[in-house]
Amino acid sequence: MSKFTFKVVNNRGDETQLNLMLTAASNSGLEGIQVRKSTLIKDFFTGNPSHSFSAETVVEGRLYVGYGPMPPAPDPNSNQYYGWVEFSRNDVDKGVWLNLSNVDIVGLPLTLKGKLAEDGEPFSLGYKKPVKDIISEMKTRALTRQDPAVVKDCGGGRTKIVAPNIQFPFYREYDDYLNTLTMAGAKLTIQTDTPIDGTSKTFTGSFSKGRYQDLADASPSRYKNVKASGFGGIEQIAVLISAPTFARGRADRMAHEKLSERYRRPLIE
Repeated sequence: MSKFTFKVVNNRGDETQLNLMLTAASNSGLEGIQVRKSTLIKDFFTGNPSHSFSAETVVEGRLYVGYGPMPPAPDPNSNQYYGWVEFSRNDVDKGVWLNLSNVDIVGLPLTLKGKLAEDGEPFSLGYKKPVKDIISEMKTRALTRQDPAVVKDCGGGRTKIVAPNIQFPFYREYDDYLNTLTMAGAKLTIQTDTPIDGTSKTFTGSFSKGRYQDLADASPSRYKNVKASGFGGIEQIAVLISAPTFARGRADRMAHEKLSERYRRPLIE
């Protein structure tokens, strides 16, 4: 089986402070990095002149990048400043399924670039604005108060925000927003990914009209009609550790994890 390669590009400096750690449920053919071993980027670069590691398979993988040694199970509620990339490839996948994750925290910004497995076309993923601006907006627009439990001072001018799935008491509720949509009967469009040998579907309709709190959980929205898009995996990847004031990448192609055997095509378009 062919191997895929991750190249680490550090645009921040701080090579004597930043650490890498790979976690995975299983792997095969792994070279250049050890699972669940926190390694200084400086040492990783010294041991790997290409600044890369490779593998045939990595299932349920996460590549963590953080300031200070990474613990075996990084804690979103800690004051450690870190981020990670999620990815997976099993023995029947042509490419690697991966994404940038902010599901638990908004912390150290990472970006990705590489080539699609199907046609070799380049892609990149990242942020449209500096992470400092994102955190500033979260403080003023998403949080009800800036409590130390949710806004983490990680030292050195670095701030981490713990996500609402963990620290929900500090986030605004969605009732007013949902009421705006439902009271207006706002239009709604949902587009599916593209199955192999099939076409994407676009469902159009509207929110059920009425006060959000009064609508039954099963209140239907109405959909109709069709359209198109694509789906899949990746062959070559570079992980970029973004500079403090630069966290930008094209978002015109979005990486998605594999949903089913039926949806196996190169990256969504």
